[in-house]
Amino acid sequence: MEDREEVILVNNVVKNYNLRKSIVEMLYKNGWGHMPSSFSILEIINVIYEKILKYDKNNHNWIVRDYFVLSKAHGCMALID
Repeated sequence: MEDREEVILVNNVVKNYNLRKSIVEMLYKNGWGHMPSSFSILEIINVIYEKILKYDKNNHNWIVRDYFVLSKAHGCMALID
């Protein structure tokens, strides 16, 4: 593996770890939720938002933006970023 690929991989692992930590903290504070449901889709959602969707999180009215519909609603905590 090249150095650049290793850096990208490590960054993704760290980001996913931090997102999982945030999910656990939210569930603990709320006292309920579906942790496995959020964990199981975390990497997929990360790739969709980082590599596929065209959007600007600062401009929700951008007319040509892509939309993402999560039909697995009990996994919604994976959308916390």
